[in-house]
Amino acid sequence: GVEFAAERQCAVDDADGDLLEGSVLVLVEPGVYEEQRVRVVDGQRVSIWRCDRGGESNKEEMQKVEWQSIDAGTLSVYGHASVSVSGMHMAAMKSKSGYDSVGCGFNCVCASAGGTLSLELCDLTCEDAAIAGFVGITSSAVVVRCRIHNGNEGGVLICGGASATLENNTIFSNTLAGVQVRDEGSEGFLYCNRIFDGKEAGVFICEGAHASMNKNIIHSNGLSNVYVSGEGTRAIIRANIVHDGKERGVVIQCQANAVLDRNIIHSNTFEVFGWHFCPRCRQ
Repeated sequence: GVEFAAERQCAVDDADGDLLEGSVLVLVEPGVYEEQRVRVVDGQRVSIWRCDRGGESNKEEMQKVEWQSIDAGTLSVYGHASVSVSGMHMAAMKSKSGYDSVGCGFNCVCASAGGTLSLELCDLTCEDAAIAGFVGITSSAVVVRCRIHNGNEGGVLICGGASATLENNTIFSNTLAGVQVRDEGSEGFLYCNRIFDGKEAGVFICEGAHASMNKNIIHSNGLSNVYVSGEGTRAIIRANIVHDGKERGVVIQCQANAVLDRNIIHSNTFEVFGWHFCPRCRQ
């Protein structure tokens, strides 16, 4: 169920009954782990946690676990497997010789085909596709208190009928949308996140997806801060602070449906709301 691509593997310690029967606890000591790749499949349950070095140093740099992969994702979860990760700095990098990812790009972390992924207190980046990809019906994720940043594409992608809860994360400086919820059946629940400094939209909800956004701070993105687009797309946007978008604060277009309640929307380049002609659907 757990496959390490590199020869060096992390130690597996006895969980003393703290985990469910049949699950595995992987404790990773501080250090830099290069070209590590983990795939968890076929209903396995795995927890991968940082193991602090007690009594050595309290400095953050001394306690950091850097988990880097080259030309591949750091972690893939599928086949109804369940994985929990805590306290990792994870980076999916391209090799210096160059990598042709046409048709087969990689995420830093990915849950698909019914996989379940929980991330807490992690730092994530990716030089190829979306940093975190949650894809497919029955795939799900919970992401709490993570930094998701400087992605070559988007920050978080929820699509193909997947669902994800994002809470208290800092999502910034990504090339595409900070968070994209796409496709019929996909659901995103965004609570108390900070999403800013992206080159495109902060949050993009489209193609029949549903999303609930509560108490987020979304600002300073390169296009409009929030887009809700497409027939069947629905969003509840409540008690958010949305400001300093390079275009508009909130855009609702192409027969999308949105409820806006008690938001503070200000200081965007153009008017607060925008409804636009959409060449693709000709509305």
